[in-house]
Amino acid sequence: MPTRHNNKSCLMNHRYLNVFLSYGGLNALTARMVDAVLDKGLRLSLLVFPEHLRQPECQADLRRYRDDHGVELVLWVRPDEPMLTECKIEDEPGRFPHFDAEAKPRLAKAMAELYLKALGTPLTTVAAGALDGASLRAIKQAAPTVIGAMGVCFEEGINVTHGHRYFNMEWVNWMEGSPWWPWIPRRNNAFVPAGAVDQGIGIACVPHLSRDLMLSYDSRNDFFSSEPMDEMRSKSVWKGDVGYTKRFFEQYMSQAELNNGYAYYQFLEFEGNFKENTPHVFDENPEEFIWVYGRYLAFLGEQVRDKVVQSVSLAEFCEWYLNQFHGVTPPTVAHWQDIRRGSKRSYIWYLDSKQRVLLAPSQGGAVLDLRPYVADIQKDLGPDSSCLWDGSHPFLIQHHHRYTSMAKCLIRQGDHVVDLSHQILAIEKIVRTENELRIRYASLALRLGDFSCQLVITTTIDLNGTISTSRRLINPSRAGIMIEFYEYVRGTWGTTDLPVSIAGIGLEVANLKERHWLTCAHRGKMVQLAEACQCRVCFSHEGFAFKLETDDKDCVGVISEGTVIQTFYEMALWKRVEMAAEAELSSRLRVCRECVECGTESPLIKKRSRWPKFPIPWGPTLAPLRCPRCLVADREVHLQEQGEEFLCSFCGFSGDAIKIESEYRQLRMMK
Repeated sequence: MPTRHNNKSCLMNHRYLNVFLSYGGLNALTARMVDAVLDKGLRLSLLVFPEHLRQPECQADLRRYRDDHGVELVLWVRPDEPMLTECKIEDEPGRFPHFDAEAKPRLAKAMAELYLKALGTPLTTVAAGALDGASLRAIKQAAPTVIGAMGVCFEEGINVTHGHRYFNMEWVNWMEGSPWWPWIPRRNNAFVPAGAVDQGIGIACVPHLSRDLMLSYDSRNDFFSSEPMDEMRSKSVWKGDVGYTKRFFEQYMSQAELNNGYAYYQFLEFEGNFKENTPHVFDENPEEFIWVYGRYLAFLGEQVRDKVVQSVSLAEFCEWYLNQFHGVTPPTVAHWQDIRRGSKRSYIWYLDSKQRVLLAPSQGGAVLDLRPYVADIQKDLGPDSSCLWDGSHPFLIQHHHRYTSMAKCLIRQGDHVVDLSHQILAIEKIVRTENELRIRYASLALRLGDFSCQLVITTTIDLNGTISTSRRLINPSRAGIMIEFYEYVRGTWGTTDLPVSIAGIGLEVANLKERHWLTCAHRGKMVQLAEACQCRVCFSHEGFAFKLETDDKDCVGVISEGTVIQTFYEMALWKRVEMAAEAELSSRLRVCRECVECGTESPLIKKRSRWPKFPIPWGPTLAPLRCPRCLVADREVHLQEQGEEFLCSFCGFSGDAIKIESEYRQLRMMK
């Protein structure tokens, strides 16, 4: 018989595990799933639905789980048909956030009252695939006792929008840019973390599932998560092997080293995958799934018994989180290595109330994704909102746009150019202090023709949202030659994998004496200014600016716009220096709120085609060969040259020209 948990048990450490199951009613399958969790000594949070709260038999069953076994009963926020009728709501636009602003408070009140009447206790935790700010505000008003919510499904990248369907319904990627770890939701945008100066809602949120923080960005995020079904349908685990599950869990627990001893992991499963012919994009044998489900739980039970992680309810975790961080989202870091394909790639994710950043050590420390939370974008969803279904937070950099939207550096000597985004950097040290995160990379050997040296890169992110990078060349093979640094940012603006028009935003380059303005109009124009200290892109309609700055002297600043079919903006700092014992370029990226008035177009504006100083190699550079593995998946990804080897930054494929041509031949023969 499963043992009963004490709801007031002491939380033993700062590594927490939430286990969720969906309640399917009074049936043998639900009982089997629940017993499997309790038998392993795990704390269980059971997701219950309004339709079950109306049934006396289910009410008794749920009370028994709660009273006899300490199971937490979490309301899944999904109005049923009787509730819509009672509230006199005719519309049924989709999920709860899609109801209009008038319907949400009425439905939230009805659900809170139904929960209290059915179970005899007030509502404390809720869950859904996503809950926007208006939804959470309505729930908190209807049930002030609510302290926690499963608030968003962490979705990233180009992966779900292309041909993925659930139950004949197109799945739209509408929650991009949200936190991947627990956070305090901001009042006017629940998918954004609240800082000390932001107004919150008085609850803590956790994401719907823990995701593989590399493959969730690069690939199908719903294939690589902490849900057993996802891991099976991605062919990552199967009967007899749950090694990926173990590595996945260990990666999350290892993040405690960077987060002052704090780590969070979530397990969730629904009933459908235990059944034959489930339509949930699942083509595995249910009998094999049962084995994986049991072994997964057994592994988690072992981790709890060994005190690697503390199994808690959602309410217990959220109460700890609110008290521990005083109602403010703390800065959070994740260093994620490739645990699925065994490549040398890794990502560093950073999250706070100012921004969410993705750095890629395996691409020279480039910034691959940047969400400007400091912009204070408001996002209430519904048919009466301007956002409609789109809860995604806009990006300033998003690398999925043909692999050209990124912040990186190039180094040139004569005719020889090294694009650092094609270099794999090893991390020497990651240091987390109270005020900043500092990443120091191991020195990299560079060869530029007959000249060689070592490159040392350090990147720092501070609590003001500033990303500072130092690039130093040391131990030169000879002095006296000219070295050129080119700190380059190509960005765009949008919320899904397709950027939106940036016509009308302003670009400005400045030095200590003058400023020059360019209004984006998709004409392919640029401005170049000597002795520049700052380039910035100004989103006057949103009230913020994105800046590339330097304190170094003798830098040339460059700003440029794209064309109609390339909706990008570009900023760059170019520095030419004579090599002595060392040479360095230091720069800063930062987003800040400020009122920006459109300036007068600069007399220095010229066509990009007349850009005299920077030929094609200075921009995004690609090898002529495409990844053969990605071609199979209908992705077109150009390979990066690494000497004689070629590397795919998307799937991790590597090989020389002979291997690539061999795979091309196999592709030509596929029918």
